[in-house]
Amino acid sequence: MTELNPVVRFAEPSDAPGLVRLFSRYYTQNKPEAYFLWQFFSPEMPAKLVVVVEAEEIVGSFGLMLRPLSQGLRCAQAMDMLLAETHRGHGLFSAMVRHALVAFRDIHYLVVLANRSGMDAVTRSLGWSVIAQVPVYTALKIPLCGAISDPELAGGQDVDDTLRIIYDRRTEHWRFDDHPVNQYHCLEVSGVRGYLKVFSTPAEAANRIGDILYVTPADQTATERWLQQAFEWFRQNEVWSCGLWALPDTVMAASAVRAGLVPQLQDRWLCVTSVGSERPEMRWDVCAADAEFY
Repeated sequence: MTELNPVVRFAEPSDAPGLVRLFSRYYTQNKPEAYFLWQFFSPEMPAKLVVVVEAEEIVGSFGLMLRPLSQGLRCAQAMDMLLAETHRGHGLFSAMVRHALVAFRDIHYLVVLANRSGMDAVTRSLGWSVIAQVPVYTALKIPLCGAISDPELAGGQDVDDTLRIIYDRRTEHWRFDDHPVNQYHCLEVSGVRGYLKVFSTPAEAANRIGDILYVTPADQTATERWLQQAFEWFRQNEVWSCGLWALPDTVMAASAVRAGLVPQLQDRWLCVTSVGSERPEMRWDVCAADAEFY
């Protein structure tokens, strides 16, 4: 068995080619060098990437980005978590997390939206809790404006008191305008603001798909009014199917169902752990924009 001599350290800009090689071995959709440079070396919010290096080759990575939460709290969101199979089972994943946390102070939670393998890693190695498997609410045909599945259930539910990542205009500009990976559109309706995304899969380049990335918190009436305008924008831009993320029992989830979108579970899991003192159990919500950062 080959003896391992890994080094855990903070990433440097010159590591970008090695990171591309690492991720290309495990994912079909490759990330370019430019992604790692703007994500971790010219970010809008404090961010750090830790790497594991073996014989001058990068074999692991773990990123954290500081994100504001509702209710005046803050979290560090984990991203770009990957460890080569040759180096798993040696405590290196935990070592990367400890190293990254040195750069973060005064945070209340660590958060990740992970696939199943990432979920297994943070729960088994780090003891994080699974809050929920995240459903995507989809419509294979964009609903018509004004179409409400149950007119008797008039919108008006209060704004959720859930814990969620907060977006401001500076963050939006940095992510969606300065570093667009797809086509993005900012939509504002009566003071409710959100972002839409249009993309296509490599296998079906002509099939344009819409994502509702996020909407600023609002009551159900205002949320549904915004959704109807989002559907209209998709139709005008020849996008005929769309989806959004939300956890059940939230304003957005209820609004999506009333508009005719159908929830389907996906390979995405919200995992959380508190930092420092134990905190009371909170209701969480997510949106697709939370995963648009990695």
